[in-house]
Amino acid sequence: MLESLTLQSCILSCLDLSESPGLRRLDLEFFNSSPRKCHIVAPHISYLRMIDSTQKYSLVDVSSLIEANIDTIYFLPRFWCTQDDPSKYPSKDDYQVMMQTMLENLQNVEKLTVVLNFLQMLSVAEFHGVPFPTLKVKTLTLKTTILQSAVPGIAKLLQNSPELTNIILGNPLKRNKKNNIVVILI
Repeated sequence: MLESLTLQSCILSCLDLSESPGLRRLDLEFFNSSPRKCHIVAPHISYLRMIDSTQKYSLVDVSSLIEANIDTIYFLPRFWCTQDDPSKYPSKDDYQVMMQTMLENLQNVEKLTVVLNFLQMLSVAEFHGVPFPTLKVKTLTLKTTILQSAVPGIAKLLQNSPELTNIILGNPLKRNKKNNIVVILI
């Protein structure tokens, strides 16, 4: 009977919602420092909103997903730019696999909203040659200021979204829609 589920700051290793066929909306806010990775199985949801600062989730099955709002707060490991001990951080390969898996799970989404940090991670993945799938995105919302570090990620999203008809550039600091710029592609 459940149609919408919101979870905040939960420590989970697996969120299996495969036995909830009525569930259509899933809102997740992960702000914990759990060492565990959370596997998300939600084959019936059509909308996913995910705010995550842990870098520790894996979309296993979101096959009915139509709309996704991904607000990841990934921090690029300092050792990529400095001489810090790399054993303290996930490897570049871990990030690349995570981004490729994320994109593969989002490839049927028609409405996609992403933020600066996600675009920067896409840029890093692009730089390291991670294969990007073709996406079915029709409306892409970028809640970001356009920074050089995000441009390769934005470019790859645009190149791999042949069905794209609308791009919405939103100011991440403004909550209302009055300050958004809408670009309609013909």
